[in-house]
Order: sequence, then C-alpha cells, then structure tokens
Amino acid sequence: MPGPQLRNIPPHVRSSHWGRISLRFGPQDFKGKSNDGLGDDWPISYNDLAPYYDRVDDLIGIFGSKENLPNHPDAHFMRRPNRAATKNL
Repeated sequence: MPGPQLRNIPPHVRSSHWGRISLRFGPQDFKGKSNDGLGDDWPISYNDLAPYYDRVDDLIGIFGSKENLPNHPDAHFMRRPNRAATKNL
C-alpha cells in the first residue's frame, strides 16, 4: 500500500498529534477594535503577557528563528540540537 502507514497505534493516539507550531499573539491581536473597528480591544496588552510567554518558551523549549515580523514577536528560542546527537533517536 503506498504512503505512510500507522501500525500498532491505538486510535486515540493518532488524534492527539501536535504539529509543533505554537505562535504567540502579537500586539495587534490585542487591539482588534482599534485596528479594524471590529470586536473589542482586550483589557490587557501583549506587553502584559510577554514575560509569561518567555517563561513558557524556556520551560517547554522552543526552536525557531528570529524573523522580526511586526505582529509576530520572536520567542526565546533554544539553540538547535547537534545533528550528530539526534541521528540515533
């Protein structure tokens, strides 16, 4: 049968797959009404949550690259693992 196959995996495990993408809300995401007139502005700002985002990034380990996009703040990225060390996994 062509394509990848999932064998010997209980059905409930397949539904809990995570694609490893976890973006932060950006400053504009908290100011919807101010930006486009729709909805409401949040009572807090990105700057209020930034220290907590940083703590979670350090706790769970986030890999990525600094892109410096205006509404997509960069995370506290971990150093990329040594390729030789991950070959045996």
